[in-house]
Amino acid sequence: MSVNQLTQEFEYADECLQHLLDTEHKRPDFHLKSPQLDARPDLMQRIQVLCLCLKLSTRVKYLSIYIMDFFMDNHVICEDKLELVLMCSLSIAVKVEECDRTVKYSQMFSETNQYSSEEVLEMEELIINHFEWQFLTPTPATYIDYFCAKCLPEIDSKKLNKSLIEKYMDKSIDLRFYAFRPSVIAASTIYYTREKHHLTPVWPKNAQNITKYSLTDLKDCIHELKKYDFLTTPSKRFINIGKQLNDSGFVDYDNKTIIS
Repeated sequence: MSVNQLTQEFEYADECLQHLLDTEHKRPDFHLKSPQLDARPDLMQRIQVLCLCLKLSTRVKYLSIYIMDFFMDNHVICEDKLELVLMCSLSIAVKVEECDRTVKYSQMFSETNQYSSEEVLEMEELIINHFEWQFLTPTPATYIDYFCAKCLPEIDSKKLNKSLIEKYMDKSIDLRFYAFRPSVIAASTIYYTREKHHLTPVWPKNAQNITKYSLTDLKDCIHELKKYDFLTTPSKRFINIGKQLNDSGFVDYDNKTIIS
């Protein structure tokens, strides 16, 4: 079992949770400097459609978004390569998180045959080298099932609508939520879902003990979830920078690599 596959049945779940919480501190900073941010909403929609069609797990979806966002944050990528970055980010996430990775990997590229195998391997290598093989990073999806199982009494779990939890989880894909730790996002999602179902107390002592967060710790993230619940479109941040490409397609630009 991967350390990222945190479930209540896992014999060392409590130890695994603490390890994941400690690992969050090692995540690199997200600078919101990607010149491709204006294309991000379309890329997010594409990832969600692929995950739905291929029946990929929520963990795969969130890890692929993390990989793509942080890679784009450090590179200038030509528009015709964005789809390739997306597909390779998703394929790496599948390899990390899924058991039947070979089947789903081939399915992903069977219908989108616009890139050669050489292009795919080259892009995967670029992404892997950028992350230095460090892909076992927790995302909100890493925690959500465990928090649901451990923080909610069985009688409350029956009242909870799984689709509602997923709805609030999907809101955290917006860039503003990179200001919060993944475990904070997951815990805030549980809180907000309980509140929407009028469960009392909304944040019981047991939930605080399991997640390690008090209501005070979560209030800012909960505020963003509530605020975003009334928005129809995700926030965008446009950054216009000049692009200078040489024949090879790789140029240093403000500590970024330009990929064409």
